[in-house]
Amino acid sequence: MPQSGTVKMYKVKELQLTPDSFDNPIFRIHLRCFRWYGYVASMEQRHPWLSLVRCTIFTSSIWLSCALMLLRQFLARGYENLNDGATSWATAVQYFTVSIATLNAYMQRERVVLMLRTAHADLQQLMLEADDQELDLLRTTQRYVRTITFLLWVPSVVAGFMAWSDCIYRTIFLPQTVFNTAAVLRGEAQPILLFKLFPFGELYDNFFIGYLGPWYALSLGITTIPLWHTFITCLMKYVTLKLQILNKRVLAMDVSTYSTSKT
Repeated sequence: MPQSGTVKMYKVKELQLTPDSFDNPIFRIHLRCFRWYGYVASMEQRHPWLSLVRCTIFTSSIWLSCALMLLRQFLARGYENLNDGATSWATAVQYFTVSIATLNAYMQRERVVLMLRTAHADLQQLMLEADDQELDLLRTTQRYVRTITFLLWVPSVVAGFMAWSDCIYRTIFLPQTVFNTAAVLRGEAQPILLFKLFPFGELYDNFFIGYLGPWYALSLGITTIPLWHTFITCLMKYVTLKLQILNKRVLAMDVSTYSTSKT
């Protein structure tokens, strides 16, 4: 047994899922995204340790983006426009909450993987034993999860592409409105939409941080924030499905016969 006060080191094999887990009727989309981000790995992967590397880089980059946004709020100049300030603060808070969730999942990977294994095995057993009514409940849950994922992801991705398109257009045709950090700091110009959301250049006027940094931070935001919110929804709907099936089976039991046999 590990001694108290020591840190347990997990083997990569303990954090892998079976290939059929990624076809789970409720968690399918999210598990495949988690595999891409590195939070879970498949037993078929030749180098599963690369998933841990990706997960570490991914989690660190989210926290770095969050730290830069919060640093901008507290140390840099104020906002002349109330809407700009509210938008920037709302973005920073969203990143902060997701940063906490991703860090917790990273530190508790064994528990997360165990939970996913248990849910997958339970759903597999359910599909083998379920009658038509219970399978209808499962299909209804599956449609709901897909719909809510679509409704949250599509607007997020569309808004992200609008910000990217605006930045690309201005970089090519109006570069003076993009690379104007000095004028923005003096209050003589307004930053473009992408830099309003991620004003990293106002902290450190560098091409990689001020220009490419917001691009990467936006790509994290439009994918990660909807992913985590809809994953929690999947967990809630899975629990709801279990309760619905349990309630149906309890109502179908002949309690009077059971009571008579006991007496």
